[in-house]
Amino acid sequence: MPFRALLHALVAAVLALVATGDATANQYQRVRDVTVSCTNSLRCDLSLNNPRVELYSLTLRRDAAPQAPVQLVLGTELRFDPQSTLEIDIDGRRIAAIPASSLSYRAAVYEYLFAGPEEIDALIAAARDGRLLRIEYKARNRSISRAEFGLGGFLDGLKFMDQAQGRQNLRDALQSRGVTLPTVERGSAREILTLDAIPAAIRDEFADVGNDCGFEPGRFEEIGGFAADIDEGLTLLALPCGPPGVYNQAYRVYAQQGEAVTPLPLPTFAADGPTFATLAWNLSWDADTATLTGLFRGRGLGDCGKWSRWRYEGNPWETENPGLVLIEERQQRECTTSGGPETWPALWPR
Repeated sequence: MPFRALLHALVAAVLALVATGDATANQYQRVRDVTVSCTNSLRCDLSLNNPRVELYSLTLRRDAAPQAPVQLVLGTELRFDPQSTLEIDIDGRRIAAIPASSLSYRAAVYEYLFAGPEEIDALIAAARDGRLLRIEYKARNRSISRAEFGLGGFLDGLKFMDQAQGRQNLRDALQSRGVTLPTVERGSAREILTLDAIPAAIRDEFADVGNDCGFEPGRFEEIGGFAADIDEGLTLLALPCGPPGVYNQAYRVYAQQGEAVTPLPLPTFAADGPTFATLAWNLSWDADTATLTGLFRGRGLGDCGKWSRWRYEGNPWETENPGLVLIEERQQRECTTSGGPETWPALWPR
């Protein structure tokens, strides 16, 4: 099994195990053959996965903006023959023939992107009632290969994506379509996907591999951070601090006002009482409540560890405002499969 395909499958499995009913950010649902995951910016991926083949995933990706187009994303470490054509069948019927030359390749994350609306619309329409999707493709210096993906749960996946992005009963929904035209921007945060998008004042902390939060070239793009407008002229930044561990990704949190950037201390409880942390783990942002949530997983199941929630309370450049305050923190020292983080023993409030 290709390493990237194995990693893709493991990530999906872990997400399925730790997913809860929280529908504010980092949403996830798995239904039979289909997984849907959404980022803090509500960019959603509906994915079909087959880790047994070298073209191991087919994804429909959509940003949260009104009437945003759908992209087709193919996950593979192979490089397609640029003179070849990818042929997509559903239940034995030809749906699309896509020239490999029309795809763009993101080498850092092993993804091919395609934006043809006619082919993508035809694929979605046929997959609604389909059972099996097959792609024939040709890699460089190889013969023609095939990848097959089950379509069980595809309709439910479309509905979940519409729900996560707030499109139900709107004209731009993929499945739960209505007649109302969307008029407002959606998304609780904006993704930061490149080092160049980080404010210059702190960019070297992440661009220089010699720093604690530094990345090797191309690695930051695999993870990315996010930015959220939290007050007039004030932005919260959550940026990944170094490569991820087995279960956890560390983040540093900042406030930005104009060109000025300052770290936001994170109140927390340690063994000897209240203190401040400089890192948070596996962060998500809820714009409706201005709440940041972190979960440090003691193991992959996410059934032990430390769960923290912070709320924005005011501009940190004004001395009377603390920036972020701790509103809830819980810790489960022994790993158990019963109950989620909200049921763990409370550290705060007491």
